[in-house]
Amino acid sequence: MESETLPEETKETALQSPWVRGLFILMGAAFAANGALVYFAYKARPNLVATDYYERGENYQAQQGIEHRMKGSLGWRMEAPREIAASAGRPAPVTVTITDKAGLPAEPDGVTLYAYRPSDARYDFDLPMTKAGNGQFSAQAAFPLKGIWDLIIEAKKGDELIKVTRRISVLP
Repeated sequence: MESETLPEETKETALQSPWVRGLFILMGAAFAANGALVYFAYKARPNLVATDYYERGENYQAQQGIEHRMKGSLGWRMEAPREIAASAGRPAPVTVTITDKAGLPAEPDGVTLYAYRPSDARYDFDLPMTKAGNGQFSAQAAFPLKGIWDLIIEAKKGDELIKVTRRISVLP
């Protein structure tokens, strides 16, 4: 038996095959897409790393001890709402209540609201909270963008600190 050979005009080279061409086009598209993703990741990164990350790391353990002592020795308790009705671009009231061991209004030196946008640090902000009476402190927070925000509310008394964190969703 003699092997059959195709006529010369029907033989294709590898690069002329539609399957090989399709494979090269598919690989080229994948490389182009990955290159575009890498480019945009470096071009528009949100810079979520704090500039003083080393100092924050060094102070973390000490900070945890201060918070524990303040809760234990002063017995302060901070209550903040779980949900805040906020819309992008419109001021929304944020109110906390701080009480001492006996349930009476506490008198911190200062209360600050920190708002962090997990996806873009450029929109992070902080506001001092003003005393509203009966251990309540409030601030009008205008969130510039809709979406998820992390709130940290800190109350200081001398070197001691107590804080509460909340994750909220800001509506459009």
